[in-house]
Amino acid sequence: PNGDGVNDCFQVSAENVADYYIQIFNRWGTMVYSSTDPKECWDGQYQGKPVQEGVYLYLIRYTDRDGNLQTPKRGEIVLYR
Repeated sequence: PNGDGVNDCFQVSAENVADYYIQIFNRWGTMVYSSTDPKECWDGQYQGKPVQEGVYLYLIRYTDRDGNLQTPKRGEIVLYR
């Protein structure tokens, strides 16, 4: 995220989701972002300041519209500026 309008925000595309929770962590395990709104996105900031370039881990927990808890999704985000 560098303000050029391209890939400035990490957002999950979700369909058929009732309950949603995303967490993003830095390499030391500090949670730098969380949200329960799949329409929100992470802009690469923590406490109002840009985070360092590097690898960040995400964890997504969600329930589908039928009330079924789905297997959590995990992955990595590589952040460059």
